[in-house]
Order: sequence, then C-alpha cells, then structure tokens
Amino acid sequence: MYFALELPHTDDSHWTTKFRRIDFAGAATLVTAVFFLLFGLDNGSNEGWGEKVTIVPLGLAPVLFAIFLFVEAKIAKEPFAPGHVIFNPPLLAAYGANFFGVAAQLGILFFIALFFQAALGMSATLSGFMFLPNTICGLLGSLGGGLIMKHTGRYYQITVTGYLLLLLGTVVMVGGVGNQSAIGAVVGLGVVALGASICKSRVTQFLCSLCNISVHRY
Repeated sequence: MYFALELPHTDDSHWTTKFRRIDFAGAATLVTAVFFLLFGLDNGSNEGWGEKVTIVPLGLAPVLFAIFLFVEAKIAKEPFAPGHVIFNPPLLAAYGANFFGVAAQLGILFFIALFFQAALGMSATLSGFMFLPNTICGLLGSLGGGLIMKHTGRYYQITVTGYLLLLLGTVVMVGGVGNQSAIGAVVGLGVVALGASICKSRVTQFLCSLCNISVHRY
C-alpha cells in the first residue's frame, strides 16, 4: 500500500481543526439507533414481543433514526451520510438490493450450518469444512466479476446475473436439504456464494463510482 497507493494532496491544517470536522453527533445517533433496533429485535425473540424490554427499544429506534437524519441534514457541517447521497434514487435501489441479498445469504449460512449438524449429525468441525467450497466460490465470484466489469465497463448485467445465481443457488440448496443431501446443499451453497459475491462487490463499486469517494476527506 505504501509503495503503490497514490494519495492526493492532504489537508495541512492542524489536527484539532480536522478533529472538529468529524461528525460525532451523526455517528453517535446512528450507532445508538442501530443498537436499540437490534436490542429490541433480540429481546422480542427471546423475552417476548409484548414485554417492555422489547417495546421500548423498538419504539426509540425510529425516533433516533429520525434524529440522525436531522443531524445529517441540518446540523453536521460535514456529514458522513449526506442527504444527496443517501436519498439518491439509484443509490437507494442499490442499497435495497444489497440489503436483501446479504440478508438472504446470511440466513442461508446460519440455517445450513444447523442442518449439517442437527439433521445430518456432523460435528462442528466437519460442518465448517463443508463451507470450504462456499468460500472458494465467493473468492472466484468477487475476482471474476471484477475482471468482467473492468473489461466491459458495465455494472447492470453482471449485477443482475449475480442475483439470479443467488436465487438459483437457494433453490438448489433447498432441494438438497429436502432430500437430506449434503452434496446438494454444498453445491447450492457454492452457487449462492458465487452469485452473492458477484452482486455485492459490483454494488459496492457502483456506489463508490456514484459517490465519487475520495481518500483525502480528513
């Protein structure tokens, strides 16, 4: 990184000046909002959805998210989540696609590990070993998708292809689970990882290109 990364000219102002530019208020409200949301959801599944320990955090979460948006729009001089980026229509579409794609993949990874151990009687070590093809396919998808995008200069087709593979892999994996087949589940996991890695890396590059992210902000 030291020898290869060409950094632009950095700001030579005093570190205290740079420190005051950091959006601490926005960061604090966002972290608190996410904490209360996750805390409430976790309590709902464990303590009950009608309990105060669930209702109060879930009720505070949207209020804190609203405060976060207000801070970013009206208070922060240099917000880390500016409105013209957060509410940009193409970006919102990319956020949504990436959110649901990642959520689907994480759900699959969690429950398929239980399937290997609880249904097929595998040890935790063997169950982890069964995810090795998933890791390899993820690496191939990310690198291969990047090379294709670099060669063609296009995002859309490769991203849609990735999500289609994610859907196809889910169908194959469900078939393997239904037939109590470890091979079917592993093949499905590999296709899921291939598609997910393609679309996630492409969406990230798409977001970066739209945001025109630079490395010299602070």
